[in-house]
Amino acid sequence: MISINPMWMAFPALHDRLIKVEDVVQNHIYLRNKAIQQTLFDLTSGGGKLVRPAFLLLFATFGQAPASDKLEKSAAAMEILHLATLVHDDVVDDSPLRRGVATIHSQYGDRNAIYAGDYLFTVYFELINETARNPEDVHLNAMMMRRILLGELDQMRFDFRSGMTLKDYLREIDGKTAALFQLSCEYGARIANAPVTIQRRARRIGHDIGMAFQILDDILDYTQDSKAMLKPVGEDLRSGTYSVPLLYAVQNYPKLEQLLQDEMTTDHVATLAKIVQEYGITDAKHLATAYTQKALDQIDRLPQTSNTDILRQLTNELLQRAY
Repeated sequence: MISINPMWMAFPALHDRLIKVEDVVQNHIYLRNKAIQQTLFDLTSGGGKLVRPAFLLLFATFGQAPASDKLEKSAAAMEILHLATLVHDDVVDDSPLRRGVATIHSQYGDRNAIYAGDYLFTVYFELINETARNPEDVHLNAMMMRRILLGELDQMRFDFRSGMTLKDYLREIDGKTAALFQLSCEYGARIANAPVTIQRRARRIGHDIGMAFQILDDILDYTQDSKAMLKPVGEDLRSGTYSVPLLYAVQNYPKLEQLLQDEMTTDHVATLAKIVQEYGITDAKHLATAYTQKALDQIDRLPQTSNTDILRQLTNELLQRAY
């Protein structure tokens, strides 16, 4: 029996729909290599929050939602695209764990992990092809996928770059994370043929939620333990990622920049993390809060329904999450 993150129990109707979305995800992942297929299944059920599919489902209520199967396939496409980026991210970051599960590349090598991620991209486009109403819908997905990949390439360009600025960071996460949230919200409103004003508002809301989501994710890399995060803590430091808590810490404690040149042993990473916690977390939280408030201000301008209330509550809860 498929189960999903218990956070959705507070929203029974959405919970039941997300169960169906997860079923679509698993039914569309079929590999002759059963070991890798099972690892992908474990990844889909290993603590993922299904936030992006949930936003698509919620924004589809602001118009005439398509048939149930098309709506669920559209939501599943967002999750499969997200999974594909995670599989590739793990190769780039050399991550041993994802959601408490050994990553594909750590078990079967980089080559198999890259092909598995590429395979998921094809499944994503298969589902989009089945649900798109017109060529413009397909074009939107293609352009947003391009933004996501450019964001990932930006991250690689900035790895181990001490001169990275806050502007560089925001541009990177705009593609790396915010683009997929933006796509999920906008595509939900779009396939429901919601008014153009709502589609545009959905785009802005998704962008700002995605920015806040990634900033908090980067904060948690320094503040939560491995058990809560289901991945190694301090991974950004080890992989040379200058995320926003580190950027603020360098700004507030310039001596940190020299310490970043030393070998990233376990003890040294722990020392650096403490410095970042003291000098970078507060400013990073303020930035995440600012993006969240921008999203909430736009949500207040949507038609006020029970689903708008869920959007508002979910947006606030994402800022307070501990994993």
